[in-house]
Amino acid sequence: SFENLNPKIKDRLKEAQTDLVGFAGEVSKPPGKIELEVCFGNGGLCRRTSMKFIVVRAPSPYNVILGRPGLKALQAIPSTIYSMMKFPIPKGVATLVTRMVIIAECRRLEKKQMIEGGRPEEKGEVAATEEVLIYPSFPDQLVTIDEGLSEEGKDQLKCLLKDNMGVFAWEPSDMTGVPWRIIEHALNVNPSLDHVYQKRRTFSMKKSGVVTNGVVEWVKTYYNVESIMGFKYKCFLDAYKGYHQILMVKEDEEKTAFYTNQGTYCYTKMPFGLKNAGAMYQRLVDSAFQSQIGRNLEAYMDDMVIKSRDEKMLLAVIAETFDNLKKINMKLNLKKCSFGVEEGKSLGYMVMSEGIRANPKKTMALVDLQSPRTLKEMQSLNGKLASLSHFLAKSLKRSLPFLNTLKNLTKENKHEYGWTQEAEETFQ
Repeated sequence: SFENLNPKIKDRLKEAQTDLVGFAGEVSKPPGKIELEVCFGNGGLCRRTSMKFIVVRAPSPYNVILGRPGLKALQAIPSTIYSMMKFPIPKGVATLVTRMVIIAECRRLEKKQMIEGGRPEEKGEVAATEEVLIYPSFPDQLVTIDEGLSEEGKDQLKCLLKDNMGVFAWEPSDMTGVPWRIIEHALNVNPSLDHVYQKRRTFSMKKSGVVTNGVVEWVKTYYNVESIMGFKYKCFLDAYKGYHQILMVKEDEEKTAFYTNQGTYCYTKMPFGLKNAGAMYQRLVDSAFQSQIGRNLEAYMDDMVIKSRDEKMLLAVIAETFDNLKKINMKLNLKKCSFGVEEGKSLGYMVMSEGIRANPKKTMALVDLQSPRTLKEMQSLNGKLASLSHFLAKSLKRSLPFLNTLKNLTKENKHEYGWTQEAEETFQ
């Protein structure tokens, strides 16, 4: 409806200061707001009044939706039962009656838009998968396999998974770590430098209670607590993340010590946040799978992809991968594993036999995005475009109007950021 207005009227659009929040909590940033003179009724039974409208970029069979401020300005009393609305006019009271054929047409258009405007991930055929239980002691942990495999292939794959249940981490106590003889993480601290003492890590009363209760439950299940002043070497910060499979050098464990109200702790496994943690983990993966990488497996950090051209060879490759995992005692997260599928997500992309395509969640985040009005929103848009640059033709040329809005901006004048008409046209 807004796009069909006269250009001179559209120029009256002003920036909207508030966001719209849906029933499910989703936030929508409107392109702007505009004040228009509206005529209700016709002939001598009409009334004109000025109303403010929020412009929303969304498919809808309705031209406008009147809210409580609009009804108040019109002094109208609507009736949903009789599909009519009464409001005062200089000559008395006027009545607007909605014809049922109009309501039916709106509903038909609304249903049509929902069908035709379905999200990309809902279109096309999606490879069917099924979840299989391989360890009865953990019924909530299922593994995903492709339904397109033959029955014989499914049976062989299930047997292979059951025979190699040891490569999966079913609970934190399974995370014993990669043996020290294979790899260990050293801090290489310069002894001539002064020590940096950690501050006490405190929590609010509410958070402290949650942490304390959680630790007590973990202790009951997995290990006994020594003195609260002693080092607690058994740390499971994220039991299924790759970094926590590399053990710290024994002599360096004390150097990672920190203390809280509940006691003193240190890391027994390589924690997140270290500058060389990623490089060390990649070296472990490269050395463990050097005989497979490039031939039947691709690996980057903790993201590994087995590739096979036929079903029979797939089982042999899986068995070979499991053998290499057992050699270094590396555990897998069963819930994030899938076997024999044709399509899956790797490094943020959807990988298929034909190639790669953009992650539907990322594309929909861009489609649903409103026009940036602040510097932070513009930077967010540039980040989204960069992640999808592989799938956008002439992406740099198309992004120039956006980049021009960032010219000559510094920390001192970033509040002067402005969205241009050229950028808006390119964005649309």
